[in-house]
Parts: sequence; structure tokens; C-alpha cells
Amino acid sequence: RQIISTLLGQDFAMEYLPLVILSFGYFWNALMASNDVLLNMAGLERVALKGLILGTLANCVICLILVPIIGGLGAAIAYSLSLVIWNTYLWIQARRFLRLDTSAIALPLAR
Repeated sequence: RQIISTLLGQDFAMEYLPLVILSFGYFWNALMASNDVLLNMAGLERVALKGLILGTLANCVICLILVPIIGGLGAAIAYSLSLVIWNTYLWIQARRFLRLDTSAIALPLAR
């Protein structure tokens, strides 16, 4: 909070929690790497498109539920959850179809 307040002013310090939530979503995005690009390069464009549609629908539905109730915080939660859903789906599909784990956590593949 102190950094935001110092750099941007006291008015922005109130938006600390949405920033933390959005940071988690982007952190998850970074952990899962660029599976959409990998799947597209491997000829699995339909799989990548399904992941994008899934993430977009999740974002829309969660926004419709949370934004009227909690405003900008709800939008931050919806966007972060949609990033987690989208990236996790693509990561699972890359492991399934390509037998590759591109995540930063590199879990062992099932035999």
C-alpha cells in the first residue's frame, strides 16, 4: 500500500486489494507459460480456441455475478479467475496432447 500511495497518490491506495488479486492472475499466467502459442504451433488451434472461449465465458459469467455486488473488486476477481481457468486448461491440454509440461512448477507426467 505504501508503494502505491507514494508513487500514485493516496487516492489509488484504496485500490490495493484489486491490484493484489490481478497480480495473482498474472502470476499464474506466467507460471503456466505460453501454452496457447505452443498448441497453435503444434496444429492444435481448435484446442487453443476452446481454452480461449472457456476463459472468456468464465470471465463474462463471473463478472455478471460479482460486478453488481462488489464493483471493481468483482471485476478483478473475475479476470484473475478467468486467467487461471484459461491457462490451467491449456496447460492440461499441452500435457495431454504433446506430453509436455511447460509450467514453471514442472509436475511429473503420469505414465
